[in-house]
Amino acid sequence: MTEPAYGIIINESYAGSLPVQSGDFSVIGLLLPADDADPTTFPLNTPVQFNSSDPTYLAKAGTGDFAKALASINNQLAAWQSAANIVAVLVTRGVDLPTTIANLVGSQANFTGLYAFLKAGALTGFIPRLIGSPGYTGGVAAGVTAPVVSAPGENYTSPPTIIFTPAGAQAHALLNSSGGVGEIVMDAPGAYAAGVTPVGALSGGGGTGAAMTFTMVNEANPLCAALPAVLQSLLATAYVGASGDGVIANTLAWRQMLSSDRLNPADAWVIPGSGNGYTDGVAEALGAQVAVDFQHAGIPGWSISGQQIQGIGGLKTYYSFSLTDGATQGQELLAEQVSVIEPGAIGSDTAIAASGYVWAGVWNASTDPRAWFTNKRRMKDYVNLALVKAIRLRLGVDNVTPHAVQAVLNDMVNLGSWLLSKQISIGFSVSFVPSQNSPSQLQQGQFVVAFANEVPAPITQVTVNSSDDPDALTVELATIIAQSGTIAPQYLTA
Repeated sequence: MTEPAYGIIINESYAGSLPVQSGDFSVIGLLLPADDADPTTFPLNTPVQFNSSDPTYLAKAGTGDFAKALASINNQLAAWQSAANIVAVLVTRGVDLPTTIANLVGSQANFTGLYAFLKAGALTGFIPRLIGSPGYTGGVAAGVTAPVVSAPGENYTSPPTIIFTPAGAQAHALLNSSGGVGEIVMDAPGAYAAGVTPVGALSGGGGTGAAMTFTMVNEANPLCAALPAVLQSLLATAYVGASGDGVIANTLAWRQMLSSDRLNPADAWVIPGSGNGYTDGVAEALGAQVAVDFQHAGIPGWSISGQQIQGIGGLKTYYSFSLTDGATQGQELLAEQVSVIEPGAIGSDTAIAASGYVWAGVWNASTDPRAWFTNKRRMKDYVNLALVKAIRLRLGVDNVTPHAVQAVLNDMVNLGSWLLSKQISIGFSVSFVPSQNSPSQLQQGQFVVAFANEVPAPITQVTVNSSDDPDALTVELATIIAQSGTIAPQYLTA
């Protein structure tokens, strides 16, 4: 017998709903070429976690894009905020930009490049949920498509080799029964910079005279194409930057290739404070987002729009902008969900601010208006993760009883009430869903509940109906009459 016959028995109880728990949504994932970073501190294709102001790591970051991104992030930190939490994945810089981008994308099978972030939680204990690859997500490449045999040639004993110059695209030829080239099959479209059209030639095979034609088609940036699936796995979002060539049509062509509520497009190239080259504003956006999260106790429910961007010497391209005129370049980009940085102007009443450089934009690249606010996407992930962390403590511990089901509902009510108290929800509802539950499901330990929550959208547009108020004249007349009636008559006296 373990209980005393004469003594005191204490049973601890943790009754009641579970406290709100979620994850850290302000961990930045930086994906960049290693350049001259120390390979011992930052081994290739391996997630490394550190604080952005840690002098030990900063001294090992080198002088390339990685070091510049860290400086840009640190420039945006809020008052009393000492550092951002970084998980870095560095890769080998390629011989050209397409090769570098291919290294950044990496291999899903080998968990290299972008896919290395998927093992960050296991290796570092931190999951990056703000991802960026500053300088490598812009522009639209072109690829070879629709090859056509314009002349079959003759006397081929084997299929000729197809050579594209510059290299990149790959194709192979098939012979017809007459010894000519009957078909050309594309194996890889390649990735060519805008304006570059390769020359395709057929060589060898013993014959002569074969020729081909083909067309070029725009392709999405490979990193932008690969990001959504990884972001979905991490419950993360990414800021992606346009090419920065200053041509709005090119930015919009790039934007048209994006379709994900986890990608936040921007055309916001800046001159760093050092005056050395240009950066695409992605690192600045990541730092600003961490600062805004910090100002709200880590809750990722607020936008960076309206935030001053610090530590820059100017903009690469100054897009015209007015808060009251939609027919300006900046407004044109914002209308297509592309964020910008705009300068303040003391002498302009309709500028974005009186001074400084200000981020403008609250949208991601979703095609669904209900899902295209960046803060809503991040907050939905935050809430869903909080639900997972609460309910998982019930799994296998409680049995399916009315009391246990109510306990799960109470956990959800607790979360909703907490969101309301933080003013990051404008309303929620919790329910057990009768139509989706059955006795056989309960028998198997399964049931369906619902949690509906509405995150407030950021203010993007205020319409003021300005007009005269004739009633004010009536009130004014009455006031004058009343005032004049209080004036007492005065008379001449001796």
